[in-house]
Amino acid sequence: PGTPLEPPPGQRCKGRNYDQGRRCCTPDNPCDEKEGDCDGPGDGGGHDGDLGCKGELVCGSNNCKKYGLYFHEKDDCCEKPSANSAKTPQVKYVPGTPLEPPPGQRCKGRNYDQGRRCCTPDNPC
Repeated sequence: PGTPLEPPPGQRCKGRNYDQGRRCCTPDNPCDEKEGDCDGPGDGGGHDGDLGCKGELVCGSNNCKKYGLYFHEKDDCCEKPSANSAKTPQVKYVPGTPLEPPPGQRCKGRNYDQGRRCCTPDNPC
C-alpha cells in the first residue's frame, strides 16, 4: 500500500543507488514509467530533453522518491505528463553523438567552466 522500499523485480533503471546508476535512461535506451535516472530539462545545462523516456513520458525533476524509497533524492524518473506540463519539444538526437565535450577541449560552451566568452580575439578557438 505504501511507497516501495525495494525495486520491483525486472525494473531495469533503479537510480544512482543501484548498479545502473545515474543516467541509466538515455535516448539510446529510454526508460519506462517510474524508472530513472533520466537527464531532463529540470537538470539544467546539457540534457536529453525527454528523450530518455519512452513514448509520451517526460523526465521529471527530483521526483523518483514518490515511486520508491530506494531512489536517491536527486534521481529524476520518467512519468506521464501532467495536465499543465507539455512534453519538451524533441531535440534532434543522432545516436552516437557525444553528450560531453572531448577531454582537453578548452572552450566547452556556456554550461561548463569558462562558459561564455571563452573564445576571444586575444585567445581564439
